[in-house]
Order: sequence, then C-alpha cells, then structure tokens
Amino acid sequence: MSTYTFTQSIDTGPSWGNLTREVFYNYYPSFDDENNLSLILSLHCNNMHVMFTGDLEKAGWLELLKNERFKNELRTINVFVASHHGRENGCCEEVFKYCKPEVVIISDGPHQYETQKTVGWYSQRASGIRFDGKPRRVFSTRSDGYILIESTPEHTILDTQKRRDKVKAF
Repeated sequence: MSTYTFTQSIDTGPSWGNLTREVFYNYYPSFDDENNLSLILSLHCNNMHVMFTGDLEKAGWLELLKNERFKNELRTINVFVASHHGRENGCCEEVFKYCKPEVVIISDGPHQYETQKTVGWYSQRASGIRFDGKPRRVFSTRSDGYILIESTPEHTILDTQKRRDKVKAF
C-alpha cells in the first residue's frame, strides 16, 4: 500500500438519475489493514437509503464517527448491510446512536465460527418491517438466499429468493 499512487477522486462519477450515493473511508496510514480501509457506500433512491459497509471493524467505525458528515449520513439509513459479513468484530454500538435502520442485511455463508452469531445483536438495533405477515428486522443470505430491494417513487419492495411474492416493505 505504501507504493500505491492512484490519484483520481473517489467522489467523482456519472449521474445515475434518481439514484445518488455517498462514500466514506478511512485513510492509510491511519489504518494499514484492508478491513478498516473498506469503502462505505450509501445509496439513496426514493424512500430507500441503504449503507454497504464492507469489512469495517470497530476501530474503523470509531474513526469514521469523528466525521459529522458521516454521522448525518447514518441518520438517513433505513437498510444497513452489516459489516464484515455480520461478524462480531464489525459490530459497533456507537454507530447505532445515529443509525436507526428498519432492517439489517447480513450477507454471509453457512455458520462456521462463533463470531457469526450476531443476528440477535443486530435485531435489537433495527425497528423492523412487516414481511410475510410478521415483523422482520434482520435478513440474511444464509437463511433468505438472495435479497432484492426495488425502489420506485411510489414504494420500495424487499423480496428474497426463498419467497415468491413481493412485499411492500417501506
């Protein structure tokens, strides 16, 4: 990483119409591990505000929380994709002082480690939506398969691979 010289700003890019984005990241050499150098991407479209958090760990979260713009961004999020595939080292209580998501999505494979058992932790930090007639706060690729979020000016729909009918979610 000490010899990397790419200089284009990450804040430039094409217009995607009604889809806007915000990006946040920590800097090298403040961090020299790839997890805490993860790019945080927030996408906004109509009523959907989703944050993709990469593999960020607690130390990286705490550094980003020094940024007022980042804290303001967290306040807008209604879909939070758990960092580091939902592992414990990506959990940061301080983030949820600002972020009040309706749902958390964990993208992960089968249980292999004790550090993957965070569904309950994230469930306590999401307000939930009605899905299949009952409240849901956490979705995971492990149990739900792929997860699709479709946003139009009229509504936002969340659907999963293991479900055939779309549900108005937000």
